[in-house]
Amino acid sequence: MSDFESPDQPGRQPPAPQKQVWRRPGRAAGKRPGVRPSTLVLVAVFLVGLCLLLYPTVSDMVNERNHSRAIASHQQALEQMDDGTLDELLAQALEYNTQLAQEPTEWFLSDYEMAIYNNMLDPFGNGMMGYLEIPGISVRLPIYHGVDAAVLQVGVGHVESSSLPVGGESSHCVLSGHRGLPSARLLSDLDQMEVGDVFYLHVLDQTLAYTVDEIRVVEPQEVESLGVQQGQDLCTLVTCTPYGVNTHRLLVRGVRTEYTPAPEQTETAAQEIVAAEPRNMAPVALALGLVVLLVVLLIRDRKKNERSDRR
Repeated sequence: MSDFESPDQPGRQPPAPQKQVWRRPGRAAGKRPGVRPSTLVLVAVFLVGLCLLLYPTVSDMVNERNHSRAIASHQQALEQMDDGTLDELLAQALEYNTQLAQEPTEWFLSDYEMAIYNNMLDPFGNGMMGYLEIPGISVRLPIYHGVDAAVLQVGVGHVESSSLPVGGESSHCVLSGHRGLPSARLLSDLDQMEVGDVFYLHVLDQTLAYTVDEIRVVEPQEVESLGVQQGQDLCTLVTCTPYGVNTHRLLVRGVRTEYTPAPEQTETAAQEIVAAEPRNMAPVALALGLVVLLVVLLIRDRKKNERSDRR
């Protein structure tokens, strides 16, 4: 049989007509439907809002973790030191406070005095003296030398001209911390403290307890109440107020009281700090839920476009 057989030849079937497929005008064949521009704008707005929502919480969690690690590392290093070295450091700090109480209060130290001050309570050369604990407002913050801006971003600062945080008769330790930072909570809740509340200073192998006996609001230049009062062992926590305005200073003063460890406490301070759970997880959980919802809506929108294109 010839390859060029006539189409009229018996048994030869004519070719079947091709089925015509309607396509939406303007869309190339085989091109998958894209996401609508309005959907992209919605996603962009959502992501920006989500970042703004999460920034304070996530940043505070990161800073809190850094605080916990700094404290735990400091406490673990102290546990490796021998008792003789700890006793010597404590004796030097107490002697410093005794000499300070015998001199007129000066709020600015000379370079020579600053050099002596910076060598006190700095066993590891990182400027960390110990840490402040305020159970009533769930605060644990490192205590560093000085009140420079860099110090107040990462913990509480010890006011250089005040007594060192080791107590002693006729001593007045002053600790300062930020309030209202978007990146860290620090002393933002200090205004929630009341007379009778207790806070603690953990320095070397000592724990000093102070009971709040006075809360006052003063102007920044009013520093008379921060001086040493003969015969008293005091500690004052200082932060800015009102919240976000910062025109005045909130002073929360505590008087030394007997420290009684909790009988059920069996973990070391370092273990307890590392085991602390980050707070304020509700916004993070909400944000994750919103992300899941957004993904579901995008998938539904895409499938809806695909079904519309097949019609």
